[in-house]
Order: sequence, then C-alpha cells, then structure tokens
Amino acid sequence: MSWPTQLLERAAEVFGGRRGFALGAERWKAVVSVLDASVCDMPHMRKLLNEPGIFSVYEPT
Repeated sequence: MSWPTQLLERAAEVFGGRRGFALGAERWKAVVSVLDASVCDMPHMRKLLNEPGIFSVYEPT
C-alpha cells in the first residue's frame, strides 16, 4: 500500500465524519496567520505548471 493511501485511510480513521473542528483563540490565530502568509516563490513549480502537459499535444484524429 502506498503512503498516500495509508495517509488517507489514517485520516479517515482519525477524523471520520467530523465536519467541524473547535480551536481555541490562540490556535485559530495561528491558522489564520498561516493562511494569510505570503506565498513563497517556487520557480520549478511555476515552470512545471506553465509547460505543456503530455496531453497538450494530443490531437484526436
């Protein structure tokens, strides 16, 4: 079994059907600060996402 599959199965075990998560004020501030942080530059990822994909050159006949 691959690690992503194991990770997803474990997350399902831990969180189950939970739809809400209660956080205290300090933890909520930490979450918000991470979400508000500026993004870091990732030149390799930018290049990858701007290059044509393997299916971009496929033209059905």
